[in-house]
Amino acid sequence: MAIHTQNNLRALLFVLIFVSVGTAILFVTHAATNTSSVETESGTLAGTASIVSDSSASGAQAIRFGTAPLGSGVLPIPSPLSSNWVAPSGNYTMPAQTVNVSGTVTVNLTAATITGTTGYLFSLTPGSNLTIIGGTLSGTIQGLVQDNIVDGATATVSIAGTKMTNVRTVVFAKTQGGPVSITLTNVVATGLGSGVRATSDYMDIENCTLTGGGVPPTGNPAGVHSLDDNAGNIDVPGSFLKVFNSTITGYTSTGFQGDSVLGETRVHSADIENNVLGHNSDSGGIDSKMHSVIVKNNTIYSDGGRAISSHYGTLTASGNTIYQVATSNNGVGKAYQGTGTLIVSNDVVVLTPGANLAIADVVLSPGSGPPASYPRVGNLTLTHITNQAGTVLLGPTKVNPAGGFTPTITVNP
Repeated sequence: MAIHTQNNLRALLFVLIFVSVGTAILFVTHAATNTSSVETESGTLAGTASIVSDSSASGAQAIRFGTAPLGSGVLPIPSPLSSNWVAPSGNYTMPAQTVNVSGTVTVNLTAATITGTTGYLFSLTPGSNLTIIGGTLSGTIQGLVQDNIVDGATATVSIAGTKMTNVRTVVFAKTQGGPVSITLTNVVATGLGSGVRATSDYMDIENCTLTGGGVPPTGNPAGVHSLDDNAGNIDVPGSFLKVFNSTITGYTSTGFQGDSVLGETRVHSADIENNVLGHNSDSGGIDSKMHSVIVKNNTIYSDGGRAISSHYGTLTASGNTIYQVATSNNGVGKAYQGTGTLIVSNDVVVLTPGANLAIADVVLSPGSGPPASYPRVGNLTLTHITNQAGTVLLGPTKVNPAGGFTPTITVNP
């Protein structure tokens, strides 16, 4: 037992000595360690870093890290363009030459601000499929996209989130051709001469602001205009125009032309809903020669000759609120005008004294549209049209016979 106790004491003593020696070594080596102090601002700086005064810093100086400088000069976009391209951040001027687009291309202009006075930024080529994202454009340049598509060829353009000021047009075809397909989403453009103009099989305008006040590259001012084709086709199957949740106003001329939405006889169907339209020289809402049209839940400020006009085909309107002036450059104001079939129900109409509720006409001689679409004889049916107070409006109406044809207007309470 004594021997076992002695062994334990020896082991305990060894541990104590080992710990004491180790502690002493660590103390000595720590005390001997060299120290140094480095001021980072005394080093070599790179990129956008710079030295600034800072009284709270150890050397009264600090490093500030900046952002990359903005680009400038001419927009550095290649032409022709056949692959995706992202604009570097910066303020640029328009390229001297229009960028010809071929193939399927996405262009991201989100970080770019572009100014100019002439030309188009992009030009479609047959078979091209162009998507434009973002970007801010200003100045009296001709337009964002030029549609040069010839008869029988096709192209597609989609534009989202682009902002434009005083640019003359968003998408523009000087002459009939194509057809092209066009989609605009969340585009805000002010000071336009013409918003979108093209021969199109598919045109979709949603959540956009397209306001006039500028001069179109050619032709008459209009917010959205789906053209005829050179072949004189009528009611092409599948051709479609859609305008939803948008503001399209302010298209005027020294004559009477100027419309928010124009659709020619080539278009099979259209759906125009939940928009703010008007303050134009001619039709406040829609000037239609399309086969079948729905005009629903829009607010229409008709400062011109008519708010809703059906020249050909059948237009069905409901739930709209219309403000119609009495006189304009286009004669006596009327909320509804037709040389085609116009069926209206449950609209609210505010007539300035002297304005007509509806006028039905006859057109014998070809003007716009193929000769096969003539003669055009108005056939209007109005049901439960009220003023803002809820009073049912039964007139005034007017029928204008011509060439042995008598148009009709039927008004139901």
